[in-house]
Amino acid sequence: MKRLVIDRDHYYYRFKKTNNFDFFIIFTFLTEGIGYGKNSRASEFKNWIIDIECNEYNGNRICMEKEDGIIIIYDQLESELDSGILELTRQQFLKVINNWEKLCKQNPKEIIVTLHNNGEIIFEINNNVIPEAVLSSVGGKYCYIRSNDRHLEQVVYFLEHKFENKELSHSFILSEWVDSKERECCDGWLVVKKRGNNISLLRDSGKADKSSAFVATKEKLRNIYLQFEQVKLLEPKYIIITRVGDDIKVEGAEIEI
Repeated sequence: MKRLVIDRDHYYYRFKKTNNFDFFIIFTFLTEGIGYGKNSRASEFKNWIIDIECNEYNGNRICMEKEDGIIIIYDQLESELDSGILELTRQQFLKVINNWEKLCKQNPKEIIVTLHNNGEIIFEINNNVIPEAVLSSVGGKYCYIRSNDRHLEQVVYFLEHKFENKELSHSFILSEWVDSKERECCDGWLVVKKRGNNISLLRDSGKADKSSAFVATKEKLRNIYLQFEQVKLLEPKYIIITRVGDDIKVEGAEIEI
């Protein structure tokens, strides 16, 4: 039984994890092939399946072929070994499209896609998702790989930010700057603002949604930074930042959860 999990941030559906990477093709088919929202090609795919004169479909990534009643789906940008091939009957093909359309209208936080041994593809919704952001160890430093929470993303941008201004640093901002009279600090795309005892973080390229900013007290932000630095000393493969209520935890992991 193959399983793949898709989660959603504020705007997009994104790959989270799978127990078998040759099932990754289902993620590409759903998000890049069928699509969702204004970019949905569900109707186009439904028309293609009944078009007796057209046996092939070539999209930007997804390619499909009809062969003896079977729909063969593959990603033209990836090798078969990397993402796999998906084979569906006409009935299964239409069922997957219809189920995906219904799910997207519900805006679920997480979708679990399971391919059973009998070929049946089942979709499940999980809305009880803990907000999290994940960093991975790459070449001796920790880099952002995914998040299901736009506010925690701002925390990650702050923690992994490499300051262009040599006079700035994480420790300087969290000690001298927060107690100074200056209300705003900007370095590259990172904007740090101060209002009373609260600090806001926003990675702003000029088009950022201001509602995405992470806001916390000076003490809480200092605590997050100290947790991050302490976890880094243990050199875990992954660093996972989670938010439960008002509490934010920074923990190391050897396996991505």
